[in-house]
Amino acid sequence: MIFCLKTLSRLALLWNLLQKGELHDRWYSLLYDPVVSAVASARMIELNVLLQLYNQDLIGQTVQKRQSAV
Repeated sequence: MIFCLKTLSRLALLWNLLQKGELHDRWYSLLYDPVVSAVASARMIELNVLLQLYNQDLIGQTVQKRQSAV
């Protein structure tokens, strides 16, 4: 049982280190790779625009429901 726990703890440590390395690589790419940065920026702008349109549509639907109820 102790051997299993020791092995699991080592695997968990290794997994965390791999995740840290992967996170570091991704952030580095986002900050310093011009192609990755451009794509990520474009996607964030698209998401922001879609969110604004979604919110406007929800507000528009709410106003229409209130007007039809009156």
